[in-house]
Amino acid sequence: MVLKVKCSECGKDFTPTDEQKKFIEESKSRGMELIIFECGSCHRSTFYNPQTGRPPPDMKGVVYRCPVSQCSGKVSYIKYEEGPFWGCDECGSMWYDKENLLKEIDAIVNRFTYRRKCYKKVRGKWEPADSPVEPDDYYEMVAEEPDDGTKDFVRG
Repeated sequence: MVLKVKCSECGKDFTPTDEQKKFIEESKSRGMELIIFECGSCHRSTFYNPQTGRPPPDMKGVVYRCPVSQCSGKVSYIKYEEGPFWGCDECGSMWYDKENLLKEIDAIVNRFTYRRKCYKKVRGKWEPADSPVEPDDYYEMVAEEPDDGTKDFVRG
C-alpha cells in the first residue's frame, strides 16, 4: 500500500519521499505527535501527526525556532482534544504552558547568542523573528551545542 499524506497547507494528497517515510516511521516509533516536512505538491511545510496519519487539527500560525539544545526544529501551537500544547517538529519536545517555552527561549539565547537572531522581544516577551535571519552556519552551530541532558519530551 502506498502512503499518502494530506498537506496541511494546500490540502492535496502527495506521496512522501523515502527519506520522509523514514522520518515518519522513526517519529511514530518515538511517540511524536507533530512533525513538519515539505509537501511534495506545494513545497511548503506541512504539519503531520505520525500517530494518526493526519494533519493535526487547529494549528496556530506562530512558529518559533526550538529552544532545546542541539535542536534546530520549529515549535508550533497545536490544539488537541486532550488539550493544547506547543510542540517541536524535530525533537518532539512539548510545552503545555507558553511561559515555560518562553523561559527556555530566554535560557537558550543567553547561552548561545547566535540563537537570539531567531527571536525578537515584544513587550518583554519573546516572539519569532519576522523573517529567517539565522546565520548561514546556524544548523552546524546548533548541532555542536552540548546536550542539555533532559530526556523528557514534556518540558513544561
